[in-house]
Amino acid sequence: MKIQKTLQKALSFLVFGGVLLLLAVFAVVAGHLWQPKSEISVQTEVSIQPEPEVVVEAATSRWLMAGDIFLGRGTNSIARKSPLTTAHPFSELHTFERENYTDWIANLECPVTNNGHNEYQEMEKLIFNCDPDYLPEMKKWFSVVSLANNHTNNQGKDGFLETKQHLEANQIQYFGTYNRYDVDNICNVVKITTNIKKSDGSETGASVPFGFCGYHLVFGEIPEASLQEIAKWSEVLPVIAMPHSGIEYQTHANSVQETTFRKMIELGADMVIGSHPHVAQNAEFFNGKLIAYSLGNFIFDQWRAPYETFSAVLDVKIDLAGQDLEKWAQADCETLVACQTYRDELRLSKLEPTYNFDVLSSSNSAKITEKGDGQTLNTVKQRLGI
Repeated sequence: MKIQKTLQKALSFLVFGGVLLLLAVFAVVAGHLWQPKSEISVQTEVSIQPEPEVVVEAATSRWLMAGDIFLGRGTNSIARKSPLTTAHPFSELHTFERENYTDWIANLECPVTNNGHNEYQEMEKLIFNCDPDYLPEMKKWFSVVSLANNHTNNQGKDGFLETKQHLEANQIQYFGTYNRYDVDNICNVVKITTNIKKSDGSETGASVPFGFCGYHLVFGEIPEASLQEIAKWSEVLPVIAMPHSGIEYQTHANSVQETTFRKMIELGADMVIGSHPHVAQNAEFFNGKLIAYSLGNFIFDQWRAPYETFSAVLDVKIDLAGQDLEKWAQADCETLVACQTYRDELRLSKLEPTYNFDVLSSSNSAKITEKGDGQTLNTVKQRLGI
């Protein structure tokens, strides 16, 4: 009996000791598991650096702005006899290095219709026409043309409408009208190509809306309501004005041109680029903005005198960085009202581009347009006087 009691006491002691040991182990484990969260977070916290903000570092466009283009009459006759046919008038434009520009802009001084050619009409009556099959070649060079001149109505209203249809089919943008009283069509939205570079090294292309206003002013003064379109458009978009005005073959602008073009600047145009005299005229900076009164003939069949065979060409570099650029680049607006609505809904600031200009020259003394040589360039710069 004593032995049995002794064994029972020993067994009880072992059981009690085991329970105490289990409780001790549980207490240690629980102590680790139930540490305050702040202690655990201190031991496991990882420092995460925020991603750097991606911003636009540069946004640039570069335009070549040229003078008058006419693809009929003598230009057409030479082209049709050439193995290059419709590519002939453009075959030396590579000398201007098109790949360095986002857009080429010029004045198209003829309607584009299927009405063909009549030598008497073109030579004696100065009733022009250009064939639509030139446009696929023209598109390779020019992205925007003005229709605001005294020849785009030479095939009547139907011919003017057909001109627009052919340009649209070839994805060449246009602006302006031969009718100076048609305030609804004097200015148009033009999508300018812009190269955007971001801080993360990425590069993208974008289309940014500008307002281009064209004025045919050859046979009379400009209506005030038409002129005020510049003020209306410049409230929303950057505006480029391209009036067709002046006296043919005069190498200096007259007082009417000066008064009208300067007022366009005062109303909000960023620059004024003129045409019609068929020769390069003087230029000036008015209120810090460029006025070129006439660039002259770029592709044209006037070879009678040396002063008709060269023209001024503008190399325009545009900086558009910042200023809500990316949102403007997303604007799918084809009219001023649509662009204004888009701006108001997103509370955007108007784009304020910075422009830098260089002067080039063209020569078609060999009846084909190419970049002018050093002597031609010096002559053009002297003519412009800037």
